[in-house]
Amino acid sequence: MANSCELRLPFLYHPLVEFVFSLPLHFKIRDGFTKWILRKSVTDLVPGSVVATKVKIGFEPPQESWMQNKNVIELIHTGRENLYKKGVLTSTALNKKIQPHTSYAAEGKDWRYLSAGLLAQ
Repeated sequence: MANSCELRLPFLYHPLVEFVFSLPLHFKIRDGFTKWILRKSVTDLVPGSVVATKVKIGFEPPQESWMQNKNVIELIHTGRENLYKKGVLTSTALNKKIQPHTSYAAEGKDWRYLSAGLLAQ
């Protein structure tokens, strides 16, 4: 991440956000393309293969393999215990078996327990 560029920051300009929220849906999604007005606005600046792509490529950390590491498992238990002590989790959730999962898994809560539990100390 030390060598990356965050490109979304200009899109957080408050007047731009208000303008985009005021637009009708057909300016945002058209013919199966999201961000339609943005794509049209950069057609002359960005290669056509980029403008026309429908594939969203995200960064997926190796969370599933991390969650099999004994140190991470201990951190998950610590996070759960912290949340239990604060009354956020029940004893059932506290004692549930850890299930390693990818970062996109909807049912996986253990990584969230780790993060929230450590922040809640």
